[in-house]
Amino acid sequence: MESTGEVGLSDAEDPTVAHFASLVAKMEPIDPSILRATSAWRVLQSFGAALRWTNTDLYERSFPVSSIQVFWSHSWHGNNYMKRLLLILLYNGPAAAIAATISALLMMLTAMAPCILGFGIALWASMLHWILVEEHTAFETLALVLSRWFCFYLAASYLREHYRNTEIMLKQLADFTVQGAHCHCCIDEESCTAEVCDRAVIARCIRIWYGSVEAFEATVRTHVRHMLYRQLGGLLFPYRWQVIGALPLFWGFADLIAARGRGGNWKVAGMLCLASLTWCFLLIPLVFQVALILARHFRREQSSVWQDRLKSVGVALVVTLLLGSPGVLLVLFVV
Repeated sequence: MESTGEVGLSDAEDPTVAHFASLVAKMEPIDPSILRATSAWRVLQSFGAALRWTNTDLYERSFPVSSIQVFWSHSWHGNNYMKRLLLILLYNGPAAAIAATISALLMMLTAMAPCILGFGIALWASMLHWILVEEHTAFETLALVLSRWFCFYLAASYLREHYRNTEIMLKQLADFTVQGAHCHCCIDEESCTAEVCDRAVIARCIRIWYGSVEAFEATVRTHVRHMLYRQLGGLLFPYRWQVIGALPLFWGFADLIAARGRGGNWKVAGMLCLASLTWCFLLIPLVFQVALILARHFRREQSSVWQDRLKSVGVALVVTLLLGSPGVLLVLFVV
């Protein structure tokens, strides 16, 4: 439905609506003390205790500010645990990955990795050595491939669903009209029974900001839609996050490099060092990008459940084979 430009015109003769609209359009708090914020570490301490449902009064942990650097959505109808986990990853993930990488490098250089890095890194190293270097029986190879494939199958299913939902959202934005948008107090301005109609106030603010309702609608259909596509419909994760996700692989390589160095086999140690950098900065991000491209390309849902699952199976199989091929090359390179 196209906008006719009549949305909110009746509020021009309503001084109350004009007064509220002029205040809202300024986007400034009436009282400076109303605009408050808090530090991210306060919210995320104790695994995001402040975000769990609690009766504790947290007002004293905030303070007045002139501007808010980052706004976290107030809608917590979804999975609270997953949102807290995501926030911790976004704010603490890079620092934790860098600290762990520095520790792995220090332990590698001091040739004390096996006894200091502990069980976690030793497990990574043992698993990496088993996957890439040791010979496997047919059963072990099958188990390795199936475990990889199953993880990628789950990821492909979620990614395909994400791209489908994003496509629906983009189509809705392409047909966006102010008149078709829902409002808290009414379906349309004529049927509003509230003392001050929210739709009328917002429509007047839109005309103050954009000059006309049509200009705002055009902005939503083009600029806003394009920005949303870049964030949700593209390759999703920046390159630096792909590298951060691949760093645990480097920690395992660090132990292997240290072991070869202690044995005096510096040629193999150098090859492993080069291989670790190739995996972390090239191969893993490349495979990740391919997985996203395939999931986006095969996002369309099939009429049959099994046909739809078969698409996810195919995407997972391609990614599994891509990860297996560099492993074979690396074995030939090192051995």
